[in-house]
Amino acid sequence: MDKSVKYQPIGAPTAVSTSSMEDFTDALQDLDSIIKTANQFLQGQKLTPQVENQIKKATTALNSTRQELNKLKGLEKQQCQDKLKQREQSVKKLEQDFERLKQSSQQTQLSSDLQSKEQQLAGRLQQGNAYLTDTVRTGQEAQQSGYNVVQSLASQNKQMQSIGAKTTNIEMNSKKSEQLLNEMKRKEKGVNILLYLLCLALLASDGGAFYLYHKPSNK
Repeated sequence: MDKSVKYQPIGAPTAVSTSSMEDFTDALQDLDSIIKTANQFLQGQKLTPQVENQIKKATTALNSTRQELNKLKGLEKQQCQDKLKQREQSVKKLEQDFERLKQSSQQTQLSSDLQSKEQQLAGRLQQGNAYLTDTVRTGQEAQQSGYNVVQSLASQNKQMQSIGAKTTNIEMNSKKSEQLLNEMKRKEKGVNILLYLLCLALLASDGGAFYLYHKPSNK
């Protein structure tokens, strides 16, 4: 028998087993650190890229720890399975909390969007009411303006009728004046003829008297 070969007692951990155990322990510590950080992010109750990234890191670290667990054997593996099971529950809780936070954030965003749409709708309704009020007011003003125009036209029509009546009266008076003037001219001609005849009669009378006065006597 070669004395250079050293035999280890039955049940004693081998060098590979010790190395695998250390790797598992390191992976478990990394997983614990990631879980702790993820819990701190989740306590902020805000859905941020850091939270989602930390959850993904926790899932990745859990898978890595499982791989290290599969390298173990015997009693060590059984003991480490119990430790890993606790971390699996922690990661599962992280994922559940993350989903609840995501749903809550989506509902909050949906509520915010709905509120924003309601505000926009309220603003549009307010603008519509203001526009309708302006339209009604403009219509009333236009109606009043139309009424004023009709009243003004009616007044102008009355004035035109009055002017027309006055014009008719003036025309009638002008015709009467013209007729009167023609009558006066006609009468003036008659008077002139009468005066002329009267003058002739007077001249004849004077001539006769003069003749009789200066007529020589036959005595």
